[in-house]
Amino acid sequence: MEGHAAHTVGAQGVEGLSVSGIEILNDAGEYYVSMHRWRHLERRQTRLAMLGPDFLTNGNWVAATKTLTATAGTPFVDTVAGDIIEITGGIGVTAGKYQIVTVTSSTVVVLFAATLSAVNLANADIAGSILHMSVALPLDFGQIQAIDTSGSMVRGMYPTTKMRLLELRSHGIWLYSWSFHYVLSWRAATGTSSGPPVPILEIYPAPQADDPEGFTLFYRAKWRRISTDTDFLDVPEYAEPLFKQIVRAFTRGYEEEDIATMNQRLAEIEQGPMYTNAMRADGHTMPDWGPIQSGAAETSMFEPSYLLPTEVSPP
Repeated sequence: MEGHAAHTVGAQGVEGLSVSGIEILNDAGEYYVSMHRWRHLERRQTRLAMLGPDFLTNGNWVAATKTLTATAGTPFVDTVAGDIIEITGGIGVTAGKYQIVTVTSSTVVVLFAATLSAVNLANADIAGSILHMSVALPLDFGQIQAIDTSGSMVRGMYPTTKMRLLELRSHGIWLYSWSFHYVLSWRAATGTSSGPPVPILEIYPAPQADDPEGFTLFYRAKWRRISTDTDFLDVPEYAEPLFKQIVRAFTRGYEEEDIATMNQRLAEIEQGPMYTNAMRADGHTMPDWGPIQSGAAETSMFEPSYLLPTEVSPP
């Protein structure tokens, strides 16, 4: 595929390009994925872990830095920024719920907590429970298609707004004891190297017990970025001609911007037959969804009388 990039501008191999061939392919791939809701990116059902509370029993507090440290164990091993710790005991503490803003290690966190205590507390007796308010998503997650609770859990998943989620968390409202509310959010990448923001599900209420298969998800994958010229591209055969044209458009857009901008080249592709044919081929992989759910055709398969449940008297 890098050969197409070099050929379209007459370069002697990808080394002759001002932008690396890998970068061009990844940029073209990101654009290709965003063009259409491609069926080939729809992934199989996957399970998401539900994390119940972890417990702190021996914490110390440094007021100046708002740092809470566990003197034994690793209670913050599964904690991420945004989780809540409910402080329930300790000499000199103000009990309540506090947001964790930074996870320094599996034993140290920083709280958004000016009221926990104005002085240092070093009795190693601060106790509380860490409530996990988010759910990790697959590494190649792009878009939610469907999500629900798994197995025998008599609960549901309901999308909501971030404002509503704040209300639920702030006031401890639990309107439906069988339901979770969720909203998609993003957190900054962690670790020694930088990276793109990581999508997560913010949820309410916090799960009360661990369940490695707590939620079930269908999703559409994002572009799988490549790093070497031997990596395979996640593009089906019927879309390869389209993808090649996108690669060539990106290459010429970077190398020959004075002749025509990248936007002009891509607009021409989106109005052309290759894009239309690729969309048609992708759609034909599953040409219909069956009868409308709870519609007349579906209900007739079980009980024909459901088609006309009410008879109108003649005049």
